[in-house]
Amino acid sequence: MQRRPIPKNTHLKEVREFVQRVVDEQLDKLAEHGPFIPHHPIARKPITRSQAK
Repeated sequence: MQRRPIPKNTHLKEVREFVQRVVDEQLDKLAEHGPFIPHHPIARKPITRSQAK
């Protein structure tokens, strides 16, 4: 059985939509947890004002 080749621009569009969906989901998760990622050792600690400069 031979697969029909997908036209590149159609495939690119599908990939772009998929990536956009994944990014949106990740941003939603981040928004739920606030600015800090819960299981990330560095991101868990809020930075001080002196570190932010």
